[in-house]
Amino acid sequence: MSTTSPTIMIVEDNLALRQLYGRILASKGYVILNFSENGEDAIEFYKSISEYPGIILMDYRMPLKDGLTASKEILGINPNQKIIIVSADTSIQINVSEHRNVQFLKKPFNIAELLNKILDMTTLFDEGTRSAGSL
Repeated sequence: MSTTSPTIMIVEDNLALRQLYGRILASKGYVILNFSENGEDAIEFYKSISEYPGIILMDYRMPLKDGLTASKEILGINPNQKIIIVSADTSIQINVSEHRNVQFLKKPFNIAELLNKILDMTTLFDEGTRSAGSL
């Protein structure tokens, strides 16, 4: 288990939520690596970096490219990437559960639920120990 907080990439089309997530996570010691407003921007940023974020917080419904599609592409680049997909649409939960490094968080959620989900992913799943599946 790492004693440092993982870096986080936030992918959310709603500016107010991007800012809120960023402020809250930064106040808890997380380093925000990037803010993207849609899946297409997230993928372009991800391809441009050499050090991947510890966790990606990914909204599902976004313009240009939704969170599931963007997650599939990111996992194609790095199958060990940890992603939390957030959505009010629980019908996508089955798709999310098909990949072991991807977790689902139902909107609306409270900050404790988000922090617990991040903690679960960082403490339970050591980098590279979980296998890639299909998403």
